[in-house]
This record gives sequence, structure tokens and C-alpha cells, in this order.
Amino acid sequence: MKTETEVIVLSTNDALTTNLEKENITDVVIADLKTKYSNLKISGLEDKEGYKQVDKARLDVKQKRIIAEKICNVFVSEAHAIHKSRTAKRTEIVSQFTDIEDGLQKKLDVIDNELAKLKQIEDDKKKATTAKRISDLQAVNYSGDLMVIEFLSDEQYDAKLTEATEAKRVADEKIAEEKRLAQVEAEKIEAQRIENEKESQRLAKIKAEQEAESLRLENEQKEKIRLIEEREAKIKAEEDRIKREKIEAEQKVIREAELEKAKKEAAEKTLKDAEEKRIADEKANEERLKNEEREKLRLESLKSEKEKMNTWINSLDYGYPDSLKERSEECGVMINEIQKKFIAFKTWAQTQIESLK
Repeated sequence: MKTETEVIVLSTNDALTTNLEKENITDVVIADLKTKYSNLKISGLEDKEGYKQVDKARLDVKQKRIIAEKICNVFVSEAHAIHKSRTAKRTEIVSQFTDIEDGLQKKLDVIDNELAKLKQIEDDKKKATTAKRISDLQAVNYSGDLMVIEFLSDEQYDAKLTEATEAKRVADEKIAEEKRLAQVEAEKIEAQRIENEKESQRLAKIKAEQEAESLRLENEQKEKIRLIEEREAKIKAEEDRIKREKIEAEQKVIREAELEKAKKEAAEKTLKDAEEKRIADEKANEERLKNEEREKLRLESLKSEKEKMNTWINSLDYGYPDSLKERSEECGVMINEIQKKFIAFKTWAQTQIESLK
């Protein structure tokens, strides 16, 4: 029996396949395109027709691929939404079970931790005893299996320690006798070595004298060869010098010609750059004069407008009619406040007019 998720996936895949088939995107069509276009070739850099055919085929495949991606992306987004919803539900249920499980585990952990502590104390004691046993056995060169020492009873361990101690005593005595005999043999060998060394020194002296004579003759021959090679090297060096000077002279002529050409081109470029700069400067100066004239006219016009606005602001009067000369105290306070604000307004307006640039 299929689960709900499997049914959704199968349904989604069927719908996806149907939408792709509507756009004529099927495995058969893709296989046909692969067969059709895989045999296209570009014969070389000059094969423009072959290049066009391959590029046209690429654009055809790209167009179909973009359509397929757009269709698939729609179904991928839907699948992501379903997966996100199921994941959230799973997290909620698992979290509830986990809370219960964690509470029970904490109760078990209390007992398990205490048991672990007791076991650790017993293990540490046993390890210390085993370590001392191994150390004592190693001190008497015990050669048995140390892995089983911790499992022996005290009687078994004491028997092995006694046996190993006795074996070490016998071995030490044997070693001492072997050292004494070896010393006697070493003294005999040393006496023979001294005799052999004297003979070797005599033979080495004769050999050294022979080698010295041979070396002298060899050095004489090498010196003759060196003088010949030195003379030949001087001759070759002279020939190379003459050849090099000839090449350098030819290169100097070429460099001087190139330098003269570069100077001429540089002079022509300098004249051209100077002319271009002169023309550009003239244009820039004309534009600057035009801008200055426009700015002058703008400032004159602005000055006139500012004067007109100041005249208008100054013409405003904050006086009150004679009919208000006799007034109540409250009205007098209000009139004074209005006059203050009117004066402040005129001051603000004049400041704003002066700020025009």
C-alpha cells in the first residue's frame, strides 16, 4: 500500500511529465536531438556554414532546455512547500516524545553515574595493583605474557616473581662470566691489531710514495694539456671578440636608425598634441566666457528681483487702526504677540531673500 507521500510524488511526477509532453519535451525527442546534432562538425576556422549550423542547433537545444527548466521549477517549488509542512509536523511530534524520553533518561543517568563512579574506583585500584606487579616483574627481566598478570591470584603472582628473580640471578652470573672471557679474547685481538697496524703503516708508506710519483707525472701531463687548451681558448676568444664587435656595430647602426625614426615621430606627435591642445584651450576659453556672461546676466537679474522682493517685504506694515487704541488687556497682549511674530516674519523673509545666490 502506497503512503500519502508516495502518492503525492507519483501524482506530481505524472503532472510534470504531462506538462513536458505538452511542450513536446520527451525522452524520445531528447534522444532524437542528441542523434541529430551529435554528428554536426566544424571543419576548421574557415567553415563558416558549419559554424552557423552548430550555433543554430545550440540555440534550439537551449530554447527547449529553458522551457523544461521553467516547467520543472514550478513543480519543484510545490514539492518544497509540501516537504516543509510535513517536516514541521514531524518536528512537533518528535519534540513531545523527546521531552518525555529526556525526563526518564535523567532518572536513569543518576543511578548509572553512581554505578560508574564505584566501578571506576574499583578499576583504578585494580590498575594500580597490576601496574606494580608489571613493574616488579620487568625489574627482574620477566619474559612471560604481561597481559595475563592482572588475572593472577596473589599466590600465582608471587610464584612467577620468585621464578623470574632466580632466573635473573643465574642470567647475571652467566653474563659476568661471558664478559670476563670476552675481555681475555679482546686483549688477544688488540695485540694482533697493533701488529697488523704496524705492517699496514709500512705498506701504506710505500704505497704513498708510489702514488706521489704517479701524481707528479699526472700533473705534468695535465699542465701540458692546460697550456694547449689555454692557447686554443685565447685564439677562440679573439675570434669571438671580432665576431661580437661586428654584430655590435651592425646593431648600433640599426639602433641609431630606429632612434632617429622615433625622434621624428615624437616631434610630429608633439606638434600634433600642441595643436590639439591649442584648439581645445580656445574652445574651453570660449565656453568659459559664455558661462561667465550667462552667470553675470543671471546675477544681475537675481539682484533686481531681490531688490523688488525686499521693497515688497519692507512695504508690509504691522500697525493697527485707531479703533483699537482703546482695548482690553487681553486684546493688547494679543496685538503685541502678533506684532512680534510679524517682525520675526519680516526678518526671516529678508534672510531667505538674501540667501538666494
